[in-house]
Formats: sequence, structure tokens, C-alpha cells
Amino acid sequence: MFNWLKNRAEKRRKANNLYSLAANHARHPDFYLTHQVSDSITGRYELLCLHVYLLLEALRSSGADEELSQMLTEILVKELERAYRDSGFRDLAIPKNIKRLIAGFYERAQAYRAGLKSAQSGELVEALNHYVYTGATAVDNRAESLARYVISAHNELSTLNRPDLENANFAFISPQLHP
Repeated sequence: MFNWLKNRAEKRRKANNLYSLAANHARHPDFYLTHQVSDSITGRYELLCLHVYLLLEALRSSGADEELSQMLTEILVKELERAYRDSGFRDLAIPKNIKRLIAGFYERAQAYRAGLKSAQSGELVEALNHYVYTGATAVDNRAESLARYVISAHNELSTLNRPDLENANFAFISPQLHP
């Protein structure tokens, strides 16, 4: 029984490290300067969702334990809830808003997965236009630049071996390399 608890605690530590890596990288100034993502609560949420999705996709394709992916998702939920509480929302509104944000995360994940699987980057650009650059026009090249970053980050993460990925022994590629 103690081994089970120890293994679970180790997975929780790994999930926390992965979440921290995603959250810290989502705050990289080049996303806001080079890629012109809105430096707002919404823009930060979009970049966090994007980076957590990239990690979940990498974990899935590496054959990592599904429980680790589940824990990473749970941490995302808890952090979103904490952020809502810290911003002064009433307790009664929090569960409804968190459900909406998590449903939005899964919607984005499906769109990003479809965009990455597509033979052309157009589907990914459309998804990024829709979510990250809300209201952007089809000729807006910010989403194309961010799509190049996402594809490069996805490809880079897919080359990691499972232990390095699970233990967060890597760094995301720099967003400034893909303007």
C-alpha cells in the first residue's frame, strides 16, 4: 500500500513540474511581443492551454502513464480555480466558470490536435485565429507565426524520451525563433 502512495506522490510531483514548466513558458515575453498575443488574462489563459495541450499530447504519444496526464489536467483545473478565487469572484460563480474554462480547454485541444494532424498548417492557423487571436481576420499573419512555433514545439517534444519528458528534464523551444 505504501508503494502505491509513494508512486502516486511521485507522479504528482512530476505533474506539478510539468505544469510549472508550461505555465512559466506561457509567460515568455516573446509571445506578447513577437507573436502579439494579447497581454491579458485571456491571452495568458490561451497560452497556458496551448502549452498544457502540447505536454499532454507529448505524454500521450510517448506512452506515458495516463494517470500522469490526468494529474496534469487536475493541476490545471486547480490553478484556474485558485486564480478565480484570488481575483475576487464570488464562490457561487466559480464552479460554473471553471466548468466553462475546462470545456474550452478540451475544445481547444481538439482543434489543435486536428490542426497538427492536418497535412497543411491552415487548420492550425484557423484554430489559433479563433482562440488566441479572437476576431482576427484571415489575412492576419500573427497566427501563422504562432502556428510555426506550435508545430516546432510539438515536433521537438515528440523527440524527447519518455523519462526526460515525464521528469520535465527539457525546456520548451524559444518562441522568438519562429516570428
